[in-house]
Amino acid sequence: MRLGTIACTLLATLAMGVGTLSAQSVRGVGDDATTAPRGVIRVQFSTSITDFTQRYGKGTPGRTDGTFEPLGIDFSVDTLGAAQFPGLSAVQGALRTLTGNSAFTLSLGRVSVAEQVRVQTTPIQLEAGLTRWLSIGVMVPIVSARNQVGVNINSGVAVGNVGFNPGRLADTAVTSNALLVTQLTAAQTQLATLLTNCNSNPGSNAQCPAIIANAPAINASASAFTSGLTQVYGTSRATGSPFVPAVGSAADSAIRNRVTTFRTQYTQYGVTAIAATTVGPSSAVAVITPDGLRRIVTDSSLGLLAAPLGTVTHQGLGDIEVAVKLRLLDSFGMRTDSMRFLPKGLNVRQSIAGVYRLATGTIDLPGNYLDYGTGQGNTAIEMRSFTDLVYGRHFFASVIARYTLELPDQQVRRITDSPDQGFAAAWRERLVDRNIGDQLQIEVTPRWVLNEFFSVGAQYLFRRKAEDAFTGTYTVSSAESGLPGAVTLDANTLRLETDATEQRVGLGLTFSTVAAHARRKAAFPIEVQFFLSRTLAGTGGAVPRLSIQQLQVRLYPRL
Repeated sequence: MRLGTIACTLLATLAMGVGTLSAQSVRGVGDDATTAPRGVIRVQFSTSITDFTQRYGKGTPGRTDGTFEPLGIDFSVDTLGAAQFPGLSAVQGALRTLTGNSAFTLSLGRVSVAEQVRVQTTPIQLEAGLTRWLSIGVMVPIVSARNQVGVNINSGVAVGNVGFNPGRLADTAVTSNALLVTQLTAAQTQLATLLTNCNSNPGSNAQCPAIIANAPAINASASAFTSGLTQVYGTSRATGSPFVPAVGSAADSAIRNRVTTFRTQYTQYGVTAIAATTVGPSSAVAVITPDGLRRIVTDSSLGLLAAPLGTVTHQGLGDIEVAVKLRLLDSFGMRTDSMRFLPKGLNVRQSIAGVYRLATGTIDLPGNYLDYGTGQGNTAIEMRSFTDLVYGRHFFASVIARYTLELPDQQVRRITDSPDQGFAAAWRERLVDRNIGDQLQIEVTPRWVLNEFFSVGAQYLFRRKAEDAFTGTYTVSSAESGLPGAVTLDANTLRLETDATEQRVGLGLTFSTVAAHARRKAAFPIEVQFFLSRTLAGTGGAVPRLSIQQLQVRLYPRL
C-alpha cells in the first residue's frame, strides 16, 4: 500500500466523530516557532519517501540549461569508446592502420542507462522542554537509498563494432593470430631479400624493375599492418587489446580484405609465405552484451575496477542533529499557551535555534557510479529562525530560515575532468580536501485551521547552495594509468555543477488532539500529518526533480 493511501485512511479514521469547534489549536504541517512545554518531551516519528528519475541539467549538448534530463544521461551514449575510455585511443589508432580507414571510430556500442531512485528516510526526533522558552532536541535519521537501474547495450540497430578479444580466452584463437603475424613477417623478409638481390644485380630476375619500384612500399605497409595486428590481436594470451573487431563488422571485413591484398601483392613476386588458408586474425564472436558491460566495469581491462552497473541499495544512519531552540517573542502570553487555543487578532511568535550536525551519514561510494549515500558525511553548524504569524482562530503561517555552515573534511573521490565523465577509472581515486558549499533555505508555510482537530496547509521552499570547494593536485604515472604519459589530477574539477537552487511546493493535512487534551477532551495529545511536495524548478546541473510523500506522528509525554 502506498504511503499516501495509508495516511488518508488514518486521517479519515481519526476524523470520525470529530466536531466542528473553531479554534487556533492545530500546529499544522511543517516546522514552526513553538517549543516543547516545560517538562514535556515532544516525540516525533516520521517517514518520508522521495522519488526521482530526472534532474535539472546544465551544459548538456542539445538541451537548454534547467530542463529535465534523465539521471542516467552521463552513462547513456551512442558510441561508447575512446571518448569515455582514453586507454582505447591507442587501439583505435592501430585499428585505423589495420583497416586503412583514418576515420574509423572504435565503438563498444550504444549504451542506455535508466535510473529510478527512492530514498526512504525515517527520522526519530526527541525535543525536551527545559523551560517555557527553551528546549533541546536530537534527531536520528535512518535512511535507505535505492537506485533501481536498467542497463542496455547494443539493442536495436545502433550496435558496436568490437567485442572481447578471443585471443585472451582461447589458445586456438591466439595461435591463429600468431601464425598470421609469422607469415606476414616471413613474406616481408623474403621480399626484402629479393629487393637486396635486385639492387645488387638488376638482371638476376626479370621482375627486378617492379620489385625495386614496389617492394619498399609493400613491405612498409605490411610492417605497419603486422605491428597493428600484434598490438590489437596479440600473439599470446597475455598480449593484445581487450577488444577486437566483431565478426562481420565493417572493420573485420576491411582487415580480412587487406590480408587478401597482401597475399596477392607478395604472390606476384613469387613470395608465398601467406598461405591461402590464412584469411585474417581471430575476430570477436559477438558485440558487447549487458553482461559484457558489467565485466568491463568491474575488471581491470580498462582500469575501472568499479561496482557493476545495476540496482544498488545503501542503508544506514543519516547525519544526526543536536539542537537547542529558544523562544524570543510570544504575544500569545508568557505564562501559558492558553491564548494559542483561543487567539484574537494578530499574534506573533519568534524563535531561534542552533543545530550541530554530526558526520554520521555516509556519502556515495567512489567506486560505485550509481550509489546514493545516507547523508553528507561531514559536520555542520546550522542557524534557524522561526517566525509564526497567527490571525484569529483560523489563519496560522510560519516563515522558517535556515543557514547551514558546512565544515571542511576529507573524502575519497574519483577525480574526473568534468561532471559528465561517468566512467571514472580507479587510478583517479584520491583522498581530497572537501568543503561543501554553505546553504540557505527559506520555507513559507500558510495554514488554515478547519476546527479543533484539523488543519490544511501549503508550503513554498526556496533553497540556495553555494559551490563546493575541493583541493588536491596529484600526478599519476603512465605505469599506473596505462596512458602514454603522466596525468595530472586537480581535485578542483570536482566543484563543477555543485552549486544549486531549488524551488519546491507542497500541500498537507494535519490531525491534532493537543488542544482537546489541554481541555480534557482527549485522552492523549497526538498529532498526525501527511504532506506531499514536488520540486518545481532547479538550476546547477545536479538538482533532482523530487516527489516527496511524508507521514509524521508527534507525541507529547510528560517527564
